[in-house]
Amino acid sequence: MTKQPAGKVIPLLLIMILALAGFWWFAQQTQDEPVQQVEEASDDAVPAPLTPLERVKQRMSCAGCDLKRADLQNADLSRLDLSESDLSQAQLARANLQNANLRGANLNEADLAQANLESANLRDANLRWSNLQQANLKNANVGNADFRGADLSGAVGVKGTTCTTETDQTCLE
Repeated sequence: MTKQPAGKVIPLLLIMILALAGFWWFAQQTQDEPVQQVEEASDDAVPAPLTPLERVKQRMSCAGCDLKRADLQNADLSRLDLSESDLSQAQLARANLQNANLRGANLNEADLAQANLESANLRDANLRWSNLQQANLKNANVGNADFRGADLSGAVGVKGTTCTTETDQTCLE
């Protein structure tokens, strides 16, 4: 066994002691302050799905959507597919529904005053007790639509103010 000179061993021991003290000090610091992980939004994050109302307001078709009591006054809904949707008690006054597909839609008690329904498909739609005052129904398809109790006063394209459950194109001019 060879002996090391004391001059070389002492600095080596001091370095080891300082290194251990540094590790101990670092361990004490990290225990006092817990690291908070911040969750960053990734580029692959999937956006939350749009509600039916948001879809319609962004002019996206929404067949079979629940739009009950929706406020769509003055909205441009032209050419949208809203077939089989529930628009009961919806506020659609002055809305543009030209060429919209409302086939089988529930528009019970909807406010469609001054709405533009020109060339809209209202076949099999429920328009009971809806307000269609001064609405434009020119060239609309109203085959088998239910207009019972609807207010059609001043509506354009309507021959009379009373339509029945058997309503077909004879209700229009």
